[in-house]
Amino acid sequence: MPSTLDPRRLATLATLVALFVALAVLMVAGAFTRLDQWSIDHLMASVDTSGDAYNAFTWSQFLPFGASAPLWSKVLAAITFPASAVGSGAVVLGCEIVLARRGLRHDGAALFGVWVVANVVEYTTKHELTRQALYATNDAGERIRVASFDNAFPSGHALRALLVAAALGIVWRRGARAVFVWAAVVPPFLVAIGAHTISDVVGGVVLGAAFIVASSLVLHEPLRLRSTR
Repeated sequence: MPSTLDPRRLATLATLVALFVALAVLMVAGAFTRLDQWSIDHLMASVDTSGDAYNAFTWSQFLPFGASAPLWSKVLAAITFPASAVGSGAVVLGCEIVLARRGLRHDGAALFGVWVVANVVEYTTKHELTRQALYATNDAGERIRVASFDNAFPSGHALRALLVAAALGIVWRRGARAVFVWAAVVPPFLVAIGAHTISDVVGGVVLGAAFIVASSLVLHEPLRLRSTR
């Protein structure tokens, strides 16, 4: 049976949720504005200053990069693409099917359910929380407000990367460490390609970790990296 009453997991989940809430409050209050502005100025080679936040989000779910992006940016964006809503949904759904065929229908359904709830929480948080303005320099040397960062906390890609790694780790236990290495490089790559600020990806990682712990409370066969061979 799932370890729903494991006090250590419950305590860990509570701690992660509290940490995420604290990060969200601090982000809205502007505690991370200097850090995020620094990440734009020093860690991002390019930032979309078009002001079309909706299209920037929508197209990133289907196309990881634009045709004019430099090769290095295309490579990093392609690596992060499995963490998009579309890519991650396909992976988690595939894992659900595999688990169902192994006689673990409950675990498959639970994994997909956690993925759905996580995306709802991420979308709702982004919709409700707005950070202080951040700026980037356009090709004309002008400082332009980056509207796409106004409601970018937490990073859905960073969140979903952990969920994808957990789902694949359960289905393919020997490859669990490898997929978590991939999940670990997604957050810095998101910053490098100008998709998210540092606080965005930190928030996404914390929220993703919370949902992984939550999933372990309802799975019959939760992921255990220490037992992976």
